[in-house]
Amino acid sequence: MSRIVMEQDELLIDQPLNLKAIDCTPGDIIHISAEMFDEENKLFHSYASFLVKDSGIVDLAIDIPIEGTYDSEDAAGLLWSMILKETDEDDYFVKKTDRNLSVKFQLRHQEEIMDSKDISIKFMNDDVKRLDITESGIVGNLYAPSGGGKYPSVIILSGSDGGNESHASSYLASEGYLVLALSYFNDTGLRPNLENIELEYFKDAAAFLKSHENSNGSVNLIGYSKGAELVLLLGEKYDGYHSIIAGAPSIHITSGMKNGMFAPITGWVQNDAPLPFLKMKFSMRMILKSMKGWIMKKPFNFLDVWDKSLRTEKASESRIDVQKITCPLLVIAGGDDQLWPSKSHTENIEAQREDVRDKYLIYEAGGHFISFPYNFHQMPANVNMKIGKMTMNFGGSKKTNAKASKQSLEEILSFLHAHNEGRDV
Repeated sequence: MSRIVMEQDELLIDQPLNLKAIDCTPGDIIHISAEMFDEENKLFHSYASFLVKDSGIVDLAIDIPIEGTYDSEDAAGLLWSMILKETDEDDYFVKKTDRNLSVKFQLRHQEEIMDSKDISIKFMNDDVKRLDITESGIVGNLYAPSGGGKYPSVIILSGSDGGNESHASSYLASEGYLVLALSYFNDTGLRPNLENIELEYFKDAAAFLKSHENSNGSVNLIGYSKGAELVLLLGEKYDGYHSIIAGAPSIHITSGMKNGMFAPITGWVQNDAPLPFLKMKFSMRMILKSMKGWIMKKPFNFLDVWDKSLRTEKASESRIDVQKITCPLLVIAGGDDQLWPSKSHTENIEAQREDVRDKYLIYEAGGHFISFPYNFHQMPANVNMKIGKMTMNFGGSKKTNAKASKQSLEEILSFLHAHNEGRDV
């Protein structure tokens, strides 16, 4: 009887899946499906149908589906192509904690279930431990290699959803770093919204990490989306960082947020003074366009709003002075980002900088969510998000976003290693 074989039933998020169906009848059409819950208990699924070759083996890494949620040879295709099972539409896959992902694979011929297999996908290996945070007022999770020693340290900052990226932080600790998944709103003891966040909080967190017994004294910053705006701002305001990685960034300070949406409120505060932010400008045409999209159930985006807002005379007042950042930058953007114009922001950052250590990556077909710490290529790629009866489009496609996630992770690890030489690992 046909069956599923895999090299292991537990793998790290960056390890190849290596799934095959064997002992299949040549000429048959078989179906392989996958299911996985996100952390809001939404069930996602994917499937692929294959025409069995003479060998009787279907190998996801080399065989092209004749039908399915993806259309090319790809060992991870069943993972990144997942959609919401309830509606067979795309939705945002929520992953924040360091808990394993559980995936159920099923092999069918016609309507008969031939085999099934469950696997776990881990974010940290067995050589990583979670440490207690002893510094009063700092909220998050701290991860380090368990072997002792001193390591380069990294602070990872979330975007507009708040909380922290413990899954990504625990993974990076597996690569030989002391990593702080730092929360700054929407977590226990913190503000519920991104509003009046004091920059001194991040300065204190960096000082705590720098002096930690497992730190070699270096501090690197990684931020995504609203968090990328933040790490660039911190680089302008404070010295002492070894490197900064900004994914899907803004070169402007944008407004604060209420309930996950931009609002006309201050986001960042320094020395008790609110920092000026870019005022969002709406037109009647934009409002009517959004209403039409809602009626016709078409995804919406904010690009028109940003385009109008950035054309105002006062837009320059909110610009982050990236020339003042003294450490090397790695900036990553998607050319099809539909949340905000991160490609244009990235090009503006590059135009203002003269540091030969910088690196800029633009994935033209990629959307907003195309890299670590938000995306791994062996997780469902995020393109759309359901908000009530409306759908927000973030750009790209599942295929292009997953491809960018895989490539950009290699670039991120290489960049961190290059600017943390001599680390004790």
